[in-house]
Amino acid sequence: MARPRKAVAALLLMLTAAGTALASPPRLLVETSDSGQTSVAWNISDSYASSPDLPIDEPPLARTVEGFEPEGIHLTQWTATSVLVSWQTGAPLQGSGLAQPEPYDPASVQSLVRWGTLSGQLDQTAEGNSSLVYTYEYWANLTANGEDYVYRSPILHHVVLDSLEPGATYFYSVGDEAHGWSEELNFTTPASGFPLRLGIIGDLGQTANSTATLAKLTASNPDLVLLVGDFTYADDHEAGNPGSAESEQGMFMSEPPRWDSWARMTQALLANKPLISVRGNHEIEQLLAQDNATMMSAAARYPYPQDPAVVDTGPNIGAYYLNQTGTTLDGSSGFAQYVNEGGFEPSSGYYSIDLPGAAHLVMMNTYLPWGVGSGQHAWLLEDLAKVDREQTPWLIVAFHTTTYHSYTGHFKEGDTFLSIYEDIFYANQVDLVYSGHVHAYERTRGVYKYQPDPCGPMYTLIGDGGNIEGLYRTFIDAQPQPAYCADPSLYALPVYQPIPYTEPVITLQDGQFCPSSQPAWSMYREPTFGHGVLELLNATHAAWQWVRTLETASGTEEGAGDQVVISKPPPGMCASAAAAPSPAPAPAPAPASPATSPPSGSVARAVSALALMLHGAVAAAAAMF
Repeated sequence: MARPRKAVAALLLMLTAAGTALASPPRLLVETSDSGQTSVAWNISDSYASSPDLPIDEPPLARTVEGFEPEGIHLTQWTATSVLVSWQTGAPLQGSGLAQPEPYDPASVQSLVRWGTLSGQLDQTAEGNSSLVYTYEYWANLTANGEDYVYRSPILHHVVLDSLEPGATYFYSVGDEAHGWSEELNFTTPASGFPLRLGIIGDLGQTANSTATLAKLTASNPDLVLLVGDFTYADDHEAGNPGSAESEQGMFMSEPPRWDSWARMTQALLANKPLISVRGNHEIEQLLAQDNATMMSAAARYPYPQDPAVVDTGPNIGAYYLNQTGTTLDGSSGFAQYVNEGGFEPSSGYYSIDLPGAAHLVMMNTYLPWGVGSGQHAWLLEDLAKVDREQTPWLIVAFHTTTYHSYTGHFKEGDTFLSIYEDIFYANQVDLVYSGHVHAYERTRGVYKYQPDPCGPMYTLIGDGGNIEGLYRTFIDAQPQPAYCADPSLYALPVYQPIPYTEPVITLQDGQFCPSSQPAWSMYREPTFGHGVLELLNATHAAWQWVRTLETASGTEEGAGDQVVISKPPPGMCASAAAAPSPAPAPAPAPASPATSPPSGSVARAVSALALMLHGAVAAAAAMF
């Protein structure tokens, strides 16, 4: 595909000369296409489409420390001025229901971080009081050997470093005197303002493809890492089975030591680049023997600053918020509905964070209650009402369940969620939405109600990190289509995706449940592994680059694939359009009308589109994404 490099270079020159001055030249080679949509069909050797998990007893997953020496070190961006430093000590303990190992005593190993602003001079010490261990219990029918299984975690440590200066480099080491210290590590806090560089991945796992993606992401040198869910894929293994092959047991079981190994695999990156993340379906790990507890490993190891004053490492108890029937062990069929939405208080479920002078990031959870009466819904409305677009010009939302995509896998699983939240995103002029779940890549143009709309968010699917389940190869418009395309009454949600209703919301695009060609809102789609880099250049412009992990069979080079300059619409252009839809969704779903006519607010958006056309060269760039 021809790409107008000179035009993009000229555009970037205009941005630099126009006042919203860039502090330094953009670090991305940004290209846009003048030939419209791109759809890259499956063209990768089958041998690269998927791979087993790496052996847990070999590098980079194997344990390389002794006793209670620290390992699995990682950082979480906690607030604008603080990071959470986390690590694990001790080998995991495993046994049976009849021979349960005694758990470690968290108080037996101190949680200390020595740190400072000069290498070799770690003259400050911070101590945490949030260390813990947790237990997984599985009945015999959920294990590899047909016996009850018990897992006791290593001691997990968490320490907050606060009052950090923006754009400063800090050096640190974790551990204690009695058991040993880690090597000296370092991280740099995000600078206030622009540019800001986010590395974005999803559905990572721990395969050879995963490590290849991590290597590419590390080479991209982001300021922060955003993971849009599905960390370890430990739940693709039976409990007590340390092997590499997928066992198809799904959300009701897991091989917990795969959480220990994933922390070791990612330490080289996440001990230096703070993480921001959301929960995916592979973090659910519903414990049938423990009151249907969910997300226990994820919360214990990667807690969220839902309340930054508290390091909340507790699980969410499914018995309090889930009604499930007809489930199977792999979670592929059955029914799940949220209950007690208003009374349920989630643990470490969702949060937002300001990156001063640049962006407000909203991290949602599509596997904890999100209906109109839920705490998450109320929290989001309150959070968005507080956003100051002068202080944080970019508004970015992330969650795991993909909404806008055109692949067969997980098709329309996010439509019920979108029926509640799309109007909210639109009314609050959310700029960018990132999600995973579908193991492929796709980017939309600005879109609202399945129609191209320059005032709508740009949605990006980035679920192509490299996990054991492999890539999703098939577009929904490829023939033959699934039976539910002709008869939407056949469509059903998997049991791991609860909704607040008894039936999913059904939406039609141009009178069809499934499109017959690449949808008009889809700008680029390609089923291969990769990661993304979002560079926020100034208050109105950003550069997006999707980087392939693998070379494709057709000879397409690994590396930069989709690249685009993102330009916000002119000031005030979308204010009238955003006021058109009501942010209050209907209390119950109803089948949507065919989207053959423009959605409500079409007059305002038509005027906005005309304003965009008249805005000149910079706004013309917005029309290209």
